[in-house]
Order: sequence, then structure tokens, then C-alpha cells
Amino acid sequence: GADEASPVPCALAFARRGVDGVDLNLGCPQAIARKGHYGAFLLPETARVSRLVGALARALAPLGVAATAKVRLLESRAATIATARALEAAGACLLTVHGRTKEENKERVGAARWAEIAAVKAAVGIPVVANGGVEDGGDVIACLDATRCDGVMSSEGALANPAIFARAAAAADGADG
Repeated sequence: GADEASPVPCALAFARRGVDGVDLNLGCPQAIARKGHYGAFLLPETARVSRLVGALARALAPLGVAATAKVRLLESRAATIATARALEAAGACLLTVHGRTKEENKERVGAARWAEIAAVKAAVGIPVVANGGVEDGGDVIACLDATRCDGVMSSEGALANPAIFARAAAAADGADG
């Protein structure tokens, strides 16, 4: 939900069970997210999502639990960076950035825009995880090189090939990946 207090009780329940972090997914582009006004459909409301992240961060900090967020690209690089900085200021200690907007998908648009993710990474002082366009071990290395991010997230690539990161590590070490 979009109410600042709504994720806090659930997050606290999991924090008390020993989780290391709670992530607010502001990147979901699915129709159900549109209908419920959450995920990527809430993301353009920078003040509101900053309050959500701030509420989570304040509630979780005394328990030593991280508040993180996943975002997508917005209509411009400037808007994406402004939102990333606002989430950092609100207390997010890590951002995952998907390199496409909610309207884009890999079938219609093609490659994720890693240069946009790199711009976010350069603009904030917290770790950034790149997401989008990572289908195999070589993509993991290429994405890290292109974005200078602290990590890479893969969904479909990892589903199709659960060893994707092992192969990326082997490629980074000079073995076949």
C-alpha cells in the first residue's frame, strides 16, 4: 500500500524473525501494481515513496535491519537520479535499479539501459545493484563493468540458468563462463 505506516508492522515482524533487510519493491510494472497503485506506479511520487522508505528505515534501524528499495528508470535521467537521492536521504541503505521504465520491456525495447544505471550509481553514496539485461555469466561481468555497480540482480537469466553467477565468477577469473 501507499500509506507510510502500512509496511512497517509487517517489516517489523520479519525483522524480529532475524531477516537482514527489508526491500520496498518500487519496480513492479505488472497490471496488479497499476490497479493497487504500488510498485512502479507509485515510484513517480517521490515525496510519498521517500516517506515510505523513511518510515521503514526508522522502524528497522533500532533492530539493525536494513531498509532497501528497488526502482526502475523514470521519464528522465534527472528524475531517476532525484528519486534515488531522495530515497538515500530517507534512509535506504541500498538501491536496486532496473534499467528500463515501467512501460518498457525487453521484447519491445531491447537492452536495459546500463548507462542510466551508471548515472544513478555515480550520483548516490550507497551501494547500487544493477538489474536488467543480465542473461548469462558474460552479461554479469559486462554489466558490472558498464555500471560500476556494487552488484547485479538477475531474474529470468537466473531462472533459466541457476549457475549464472558461478559462471560469471569463473569468467572473471579467466576461465570459460
